[in-house]
Amino acid sequence: MKLKSFTLLLLILFLCGHIFALAQSNKVFLDKNLKPVAESAATYYRSTEQPIAVGSTFPTKIYYLSGELYFEGNVVYRDLSDPTKNQLSDRCIWFYESGKKMYEADYNKEGKLHGLYTSWYPTGKIQKTADYKNGILINNKYTLFDEREQTERIFNETFDNNFNKWDINNTVDAELKLEKGRYFFKSKSKNQVATVINIPVESDDYSVEAQIKKVSGGASVRYGLILGMKDFDNFLYFIVDNTHYKIAGKVEGIFTVIQDWTTMVRMKKDDNTVMKIYKRDDEMFFSLNGNALDRTRPFMLPGNNFGFIALDPCELEIDNFIIKEFNPTITNANSTVSVDDMNVRSFGSGFIISKRGYIATNNHVIENEDKIYVEVKLPSGNKSFKAKVLVKDDQSDLAILQIADSALASLPEIPYGIRQGGFNVGENVFALGYPLALVGMGKEIKYTDGKISSKTGYNNSLSSFQVTVPIQPGNSGCPLFDNNGDLLGIMNASIRNADNVSYAVKTDFLKVLMDVLPALLQAAHARGL
Repeated sequence: MKLKSFTLLLLILFLCGHIFALAQSNKVFLDKNLKPVAESAATYYRSTEQPIAVGSTFPTKIYYLSGELYFEGNVVYRDLSDPTKNQLSDRCIWFYESGKKMYEADYNKEGKLHGLYTSWYPTGKIQKTADYKNGILINNKYTLFDEREQTERIFNETFDNNFNKWDINNTVDAELKLEKGRYFFKSKSKNQVATVINIPVESDDYSVEAQIKKVSGGASVRYGLILGMKDFDNFLYFIVDNTHYKIAGKVEGIFTVIQDWTTMVRMKKDDNTVMKIYKRDDEMFFSLNGNALDRTRPFMLPGNNFGFIALDPCELEIDNFIIKEFNPTITNANSTVSVDDMNVRSFGSGFIISKRGYIATNNHVIENEDKIYVEVKLPSGNKSFKAKVLVKDDQSDLAILQIADSALASLPEIPYGIRQGGFNVGENVFALGYPLALVGMGKEIKYTDGKISSKTGYNNSLSSFQVTVPIQPGNSGCPLFDNNGDLLGIMNASIRNADNVSYAVKTDFLKVLMDVLPALLQAAHARGL
């Protein structure tokens, strides 16, 4: 009996060891650069359960050694031993080991970025968004977000291409060309010559900077930045020579000197000069190579043309032209309602609670606004409608709007209802909203999930509850659902500098608002209504 038991134990150990070895053999271990390595030197691994043919597009998943997903997307394999020769295709997503998204990007068939690129902080908050077309950053603009939800929209001209249509023609007054990531501006005139492009700046606060090298010209040659140019009767400039600087402009042809020629540290002929203008609140700062030169009251920019100006014959070599907008104003270029009519000051999310075009959102989204527009996804595409406030409540931070338009007469049944009964701490929930929809993240609905942290809200408020669902500006008013698809709350707030601390208004308070409306709402299945 002992021999049989011993033999059986050996057999079990052999089978377990064989299964473990087989599982290990189905993995290709990869270093941090995704090159195949021994397991002891690995950071990731890829399953090899399905054979990969060189030249084929293959759905690929790469994992951390812990087993958590690191990458998911289509890869066109050119060389199995050298990942730098492979190319990505379609939608690709990278993840932190916590399971939260790190990057998400779309690629075309040539492996070039084509569409929206988004990155996230480990906390789940948006870090960067950018739009690409065939590998080229559209308009050379991208948007950065810090974890305090401050926003910078950045125009970064590296002169690698002429996507922004800089003047590259030769005229009697100037010779202009793009070459090797530089913009060459040669003025041949004794009069002022400028070269500009149109860059709409929608924020009250901004900065403009460029690296400029004077290739030829005497010590007294005057050159620099021109901004907010409408025409030669309306502009602001910041110019230098080798030993002085000047700040001046024109408004309706009237020349205004903000700071006349002032002595500064002498520049060398071949130096790269970084000129910068920074406007913040009620002041404008002017600097050269990081050294502050002057501070003035702000000059209103008459137009949206930015670039370079020379007041004497000279040749300039320009690199890294950067414009930053701080917390930029929201615009809605795709709406069927004109931007001028909208004059958007705030935006948020909402959800339809009746086929009659009734919409629930947060009161703070529409508070103090005299014009309210709602963009709705219809079978024919997105369309914007004027809306009116039916009822609102400051205490619960809820409002119900109504759209009166025949295009909404054929809305389908609302596919969700209101949750009956209470909820439990630790319960899984998810939100669907439109964070930062008009400043880079686009109008595709965004999904974020988490758990219920507490049955009460900020300062133990009984009207809301706390969740770990990460939200950004624009999520306000979006619905929070349970795993059955029932409405559990309406997202309305988060705490800055705290990881995934968000709050949702309880649906009991939405029911109270619905009860005071003049007509009965028709929500999905009438569950809980």
